[in-house]
Amino acid sequence: LIFVFFFTRELLGARAAWLALVLATFDPNLLANTRLVTTDLGLTCFLVGAVWFLWSWLKKPTALNLIMAGLLAGLTMGAKFTGLMIWPIALLIALIYPATGLRTYWAELGRRLLALLSIGLIGYAVLWALYRFDVGTAAGLPWQLPLPAPFYWQEFWTTFNRIVGLDDIRLNYFKGETSPGGWWNYAFVALAVKTPLPTLILTATGVITLFWRKQARTQVVLWAAPLAFLLLGATGILSIGYRHTLPALPFLIMLAGNSTAWLAAENPKRTLALVAQGALVFWLIVGTLRFFPHHESYFNETAGPWQNWSEILVDSNLDWGQDLPALRDTMAELDIERVN
Repeated sequence: LIFVFFFTRELLGARAAWLALVLATFDPNLLANTRLVTTDLGLTCFLVGAVWFLWSWLKKPTALNLIMAGLLAGLTMGAKFTGLMIWPIALLIALIYPATGLRTYWAELGRRLLALLSIGLIGYAVLWALYRFDVGTAAGLPWQLPLPAPFYWQEFWTTFNRIVGLDDIRLNYFKGETSPGGWWNYAFVALAVKTPLPTLILTATGVITLFWRKQARTQVVLWAAPLAFLLLGATGILSIGYRHTLPALPFLIMLAGNSTAWLAAENPKRTLALVAQGALVFWLIVGTLRFFPHHESYFNETAGPWQNWSEILVDSNLDWGQDLPALRDTMAELDIERVN
């Protein structure tokens, strides 16, 4: 929440920052992951921080910003294997963000690529420190060369083979079908039915505003991560939960901050925009409180009544054992020794 607020305030202003803070505070998916011991929320936090400090370096190329970007990039990789997505995201930002000062684009690009190399080395050093500066060969890799943090790469390779089905076969579920593979549209549908509709409406308004004000390049730091994780989802290799798209959510929320541009004093429709935005925020808060404390099971209104939800998505989208303590209490109350 701290990263979201201050990042948005620096990029879009105070009004947008407060909107983003409210949307993030009452987002059921972020709330759900605060109750569950998973790596997804940690990855999300570190990724937002890494992109924030990368953007800060682009604006003000100080050693502190570069070091902080590298530190948080290393923690992003260490949180979860999909944290490696920080590098294509960072490269995309470096390629698209407009050049500053008197440098030409190519001179600026060369400087940025050198900075990315430095951030990468710092990030790898952080990852190596997390693995206690171990050096060795990673079992299972096609090549056997000494590597820093070999266990990280060994487990990455093992996990990759398991997900793509090279080592075993796992059944995935989507809209009433099971498959050992995945679906290209899984992440898009999950995002559509599990993200609160007020957030989606405000984000869509923010994206329209972004193009209307011709700020796509300056705000690449906000749309690069959602694009990267949705493209990763489109490969179908992670058709097992909304949580794999969770790192995109704070950036979508920050994009929603663009919608506050319609609240400018000179806008003749300012009052209408203010009422509409207030109504959407109220809708979000009430909808989230209705699900307390079962936010893991949240689906928005497009999914229909709760009886339909398991026809769309299951697994961590619906239940991940968060109600086992309640089940234990019910079994004790009813004197039930075991359940199937």
